[in-house]
Amino acid sequence: MDGQARQISRITRGFYEKHAASFSQTRQRAWTGWQRLAVIMRARDAPTTVLDVACGNQRFERFLAQEGLIPDTVFAVDACEALLATSVPEMPQIEHVQADILELLDAGCGFKDLGVPACSLTVCFGFMHHVPTAQTRHVLLEQLLAATQPKGICALSFWQFQRDEKLWRKAAVATKDACARFDIGLANAGDAFLGWQDAADAFRFCHAFSDDEVDTLRKDAECLGARTLDDFRADGKHGDLDRYLIFEVC
Repeated sequence: MDGQARQISRITRGFYEKHAASFSQTRQRAWTGWQRLAVIMRARDAPTTVLDVACGNQRFERFLAQEGLIPDTVFAVDACEALLATSVPEMPQIEHVQADILELLDAGCGFKDLGVPACSLTVCFGFMHHVPTAQTRHVLLEQLLAATQPKGICALSFWQFQRDEKLWRKAAVATKDACARFDIGLANAGDAFLGWQDAADAFRFCHAFSDDEVDTLRKDAECLGARTLDDFRADGKHGDLDRYLIFEVC
């Protein structure tokens, strides 16, 4: 990553460190799109190991427990210690790994360098939009696939918040404020900052994915040997705020 991308990453990490508690309170419900992943999981051998990249407050683990899809081990990776500390009594077999994922990638490392073995299910939900630059997003995709066992599943979500007119307007205002505050200029289409509740100094970088960008990442994964199992939209009021890609790693 270049200097601006590193600055953007630090801003986003600082947001979560400062606002972890209030953010977690608003992130309790399972995502609608996870149900389609659960259908695929039930149609195959249940995963014995799960890698949850940027796990946040581990609501995906609670979802797995509620669905009766309980693996032997879950590796939950996140940079925010407060979110990692969230109790998930339904899933006692979680191994927490505190690590800054973007710093890991910037150092040329992968998840195996964190001591995480290849898993039968690898997921990355609600994080890809925090990754600055298309190149780094491609590297993350490569590492997620590399962290998945052959015949295993890799599932990702891509936030398309430009589909929500109200949210997109808020992003435009927050982006102007954040760019002035941090002396940053965002040149790439879809790049934005979002604020948080009534906090005047709370900003996190978010990239709104176009369909073309998601299509490119799907093709990148297929060129790396993955097979697309599902490609769909879900979540939000109109069921279209996230686009999901679910792969089988060959």
